[in-house]
Amino acid sequence: MAEFVDILIPEDQQEGTELELAAWLKEVGERVEKDEPIAELVTDKAVVELPAPATGILVEQRVAPETQVEPDAVLGRIETAVEVMGDGISDAPTLDIRAAEAASIPIPIPPSTPPAASAAPGDRPRPHPAVARRAALLGVDLGTLEGSGREGRITRSDLEPGLPAAEARPTERTSGSARPADPALGSARFVRHDPMRRSIARHMSESVHTAPHVTAVFPCDLSRVIAHRARVKGDFAERGVKLTFSAYFLRAMAEAVQEVPEVNARWHDDGLEVFEEIHVGVGTALEDQGLVVPVVRGVQARDLESCAGELTRLTDRARAGQLAPSDMRGSTLTMSNHGVMGSLFASPIIINQPESAILGIGKLEKRPVVREKDGVDQVEIRPMLYVSLTIDHRGLDAFHTNRFLGRFCAVLEGWEV
Repeated sequence: MAEFVDILIPEDQQEGTELELAAWLKEVGERVEKDEPIAELVTDKAVVELPAPATGILVEQRVAPETQVEPDAVLGRIETAVEVMGDGISDAPTLDIRAAEAASIPIPIPPSTPPAASAAPGDRPRPHPAVARRAALLGVDLGTLEGSGREGRITRSDLEPGLPAAEARPTERTSGSARPADPALGSARFVRHDPMRRSIARHMSESVHTAPHVTAVFPCDLSRVIAHRARVKGDFAERGVKLTFSAYFLRAMAEAVQEVPEVNARWHDDGLEVFEEIHVGVGTALEDQGLVVPVVRGVQARDLESCAGELTRLTDRARAGQLAPSDMRGSTLTMSNHGVMGSLFASPIIINQPESAILGIGKLEKRPVVREKDGVDQVEIRPMLYVSLTIDHRGLDAFHTNRFLGRFCAVLEGWEV
């Protein structure tokens, strides 16, 4: 007798983010193994693989690719019936045609897989048929790509960077609608948004629409932080920990939140939910593939070395495409270190809803500053950067913003060398 298992969104993907089914990695009628990736989900933070809940035959896809889904949605079904073979029972699932027909489930013949030349090189798992067919359609050589999936498997999201350079051609679509290109604009090419970019766009637009953004900026002198880092980073490295400036920023954030706890909060119509624990999302750019925000949890209880070690682990996993969904959930405050890309200052840095604030760190550079010594003004060269705090003005005011930034800078400028 046929038994069906619903394909659901995993619990660790059900909270606090938008979801879109990016692609199916198996076709209806294909056999799947339990925990084998069968689809890709995309959020505003990452592309993740959806594991099969059971071994069987994929008999239904209820949600089309590039479709937003609710957390409790049933995406499809797997048939897990067993068949009797001789004196024993085989655990190999079979497609129950009558049950499928009664349930109005389409049962197409699985499309053929592209030739072996499209398979990943070495010991890397072969791409799923849907990914291989997509690559063949786009003219992408899978052998030239680095896979971000499990064990280095190439996923659908890996294909876009490998697209061959297209010859300039008239733009056929603008803002999602087809229309002829304006001859006065000259030639152009159309780059289709991937699911992650669309999700980021929705999330950013909703944040600006939801919260009135206000930004304050303070200058910050890192002379003492630099001196301390030069003294201890070798010891940290011997213990396998990379000491970056971001670790100092996390500690300063924790100190500033202790003084202004309202910054570490979430707005509700009937009040402000102020969190006792500080979970900081750290914006991490993936070159032209978007942005992910891994979370350093419990910053209030971490020392400098613990912050540095966790930052190293998370950023390494992010750039290797190995972040787990749990690594990107539950932030209460976010830091954007945009200065690593050369930016002096950015405003407003859009708040990661439903948080109440986001800290921005600008480029560190030497600047002339005026310091008074013995009543005499002197010009000195100091390592300076601009720090900003963008707030949700519904719940926070200038008092909170300036006091937070003042404490943040005081911690860094007074760091014990």
